[in-house]
Amino acid sequence: TKMGWKTLHSDSASRLAGIRLEKHDSLKIDRVGCGVSALGPDGMTDNVFTLDLDLNTYSETYRAIKHIELVRQNPLGVYRTSDQNFILGVSRNKGTPLLNDAEGFVDIPVTTNNIRLWLFACEDGYDQTSSEYTIQISLNRMLNFKKLGPLTELLEIPIELFKANKKHQYVQQVLRMAAKAGGDAKGIARHAIDLENAVKKSTTASMAVAHTLHFLKGVGAKRFFDAKTTQDNLLFFNPSALPRAYIPLDCSTSKDEAESLRKITDRGFTIGQAVIEQPAGPSSAVCEKHQSAVQPVGITSDRGRSITLEPVSGPTVLILNDNYYPGWQAVDTYSGRDIAIYPANLTFRAMVLPEEKEYQLELRYWPPWLTASLIISLMGMTTLIVLTVLGCRRL
Repeated sequence: TKMGWKTLHSDSASRLAGIRLEKHDSLKIDRVGCGVSALGPDGMTDNVFTLDLDLNTYSETYRAIKHIELVRQNPLGVYRTSDQNFILGVSRNKGTPLLNDAEGFVDIPVTTNNIRLWLFACEDGYDQTSSEYTIQISLNRMLNFKKLGPLTELLEIPIELFKANKKHQYVQQVLRMAAKAGGDAKGIARHAIDLENAVKKSTTASMAVAHTLHFLKGVGAKRFFDAKTTQDNLLFFNPSALPRAYIPLDCSTSKDEAESLRKITDRGFTIGQAVIEQPAGPSSAVCEKHQSAVQPVGITSDRGRSITLEPVSGPTVLILNDNYYPGWQAVDTYSGRDIAIYPANLTFRAMVLPEEKEYQLELRYWPPWLTASLIISLMGMTTLIVLTVLGCRRL
């Protein structure tokens, strides 16, 4: 998966190093129309630009130009390589085919050589002599997989043991596998009890596999792979993948699921950002001010129904890439105070730590119906005991 995007801006007047935008008023060319995905002539001449790019410093990290946005000031106008607003046509030369796909999007490889692109924006009749244009391009980070094979031994999750209800043997096999796959010996010993507890509480094979994968990743068993789904006995590991728990790049809020979906599917959204749904007032303020590099947060314990995280300094935002589900509660073990859990990026969990101090979070699964069930069970047992005692007295 891709880690995210790099957005570059340039003012055509300042002509910043690496990006140069130039408007060609003398050229009379008609290649696009004034509309969404209007990738064809409309009988009116376009505004024509050349965009010269020197992306040599980005060529090792970023794969392609995925989005170009031309913005006009005075009056405001926006042209994009997408299916929103007016279309921005892009080509290698002024007469060669457009690089846009059917919906207007582009995928232009980043190279070490200078790149010249021709841009075509429809003339909407609102241009003035004082109008100024700026450009914004978004680069897509390249896949950063490392080949960790071939392996001489097939290391598979022993799921058949779990299905045979041999959970102890299953856990022991996973522990041996973790060691063979390069896991940290101290980490394996420290988290073995967590794995065993989680597997014992797993009611399905998929739950056991999920806990096993969390364990293997947590102890650094990076040479593990499932031979049933991997060809050529090779494992490819992506070091840019987001950790299970982390501090995000930045944070924004949404009022409901629909707005969260719009934000995370926007082409400007970067993997590593966070969109939190309906945070309370103080939490919302912390979220909107949050800026950081992506920082992993270690998981010191995972027992299935409880998760303990490494200490984190506030104020900050913490994301846990586990599904948001009612019944989970978070508490700061240092102060004993409850910490609200909000939906993040539509389906994950976010916790906002508002104060300038150190926190250590523990998440526990305790749904409301469980308390009611315990109360009813206790009442039933009490009633049974009372009835037994009264019956004995009558005898």
